[in-house]
Amino acid sequence: MALLASAVTALLSLILAWRLGTRYVQRRSLHSLFYALGLAFAAVAAGADFVARAMGQWHPLAFRLYWFSAAGLVGLLGMGSAALLGRPAAEGRGGAAVKWVANAAMAILAVLVLWLAGAAATFPVDPAVLGQVGEIATRAPEGVKTPFVLTSSLGATVIFLGALWSWWLTRRHPVLLIALGTVFFSAGGLAGRFGGVAAFYAAQALGSILLYLGVEGSFGRQRQAAAQG
Repeated sequence: MALLASAVTALLSLILAWRLGTRYVQRRSLHSLFYALGLAFAAVAAGADFVARAMGQWHPLAFRLYWFSAAGLVGLLGMGSAALLGRPAAEGRGGAAVKWVANAAMAILAVLVLWLAGAAATFPVDPAVLGQVGEIATRAPEGVKTPFVLTSSLGATVIFLGALWSWWLTRRHPVLLIALGTVFFSAGGLAGRFGGVAAFYAAQALGSILLYLGVEGSFGRQRQAAAQG
């Protein structure tokens, strides 16, 4: 079940990332790019876990990729919400303060993701841990714990609050699905601890779908206006 759950989540995240990447190519919307990259990282994390389970142990590279992508995806999704928040300011809604907050959030998260990348590439891997593939780890290794916690916590906060703020400025109701998707992403760890790997990946998959629908919905009024024009 765990092997199947990780494979399905990896495939689903990859498909949704590709669709949002296509949206970026069509519209050049920066938030679509960051959301696409975040979902691509979700696919990498689930894919690394799938490989470890299929092999019966972690390869050191897959182990590093898992911890980098598992936190990096939240940072990138947070950058997506910051970019989404910056769109109303660019359209004359919310004022300069909103744009400043959005740019500051993106800059801080970018620094955290880069810090996380460096830590994930260099932290010492305990060989004894590489054979532990029964359950997804709930605690980050010591060498990557600080950037992991900071990136995950700040990223989740920006995703949630950024989506709510963007909805307040634009009244594009589907954007609220992004905030709801964040709840499922954040609940994934808790679900995994009490409900096992299948519950963890079910929460991740549902969060990815809700986030994707929210990003697609953020273009709703633009598409309607274009059709009327």
